[in-house]
Amino acid sequence: LIIPVALALLVVWKASLKRMILSGAGFSALAVGLTVAVDSAFWGRPIWPELSVFLFNNPVDNRSAQWGVHSAHWYFSSALP
Repeated sequence: LIIPVALALLVVWKASLKRMILSGAGFSALAVGLTVAVDSAFWGRPIWPELSVFLFNNPVDNRSAQWGVHSAHWYFSSALP
């Protein structure tokens, strides 16, 4: 979704690529700051939930397998409606 929006901004609105990158970085930092602040308040400790999920599910540690895994066939034959 971001690619068509970025192309529209570049072509139609004549936005500069530098300004788009700086705006994207600024809003990303704001979003991360807000999610850390809100979730830290709820959990009672400093936490970045998206980073926690990524570190839990990464293929190196494979801790997500603690919750159970199925064969590749199961995902296509049973998990999809």
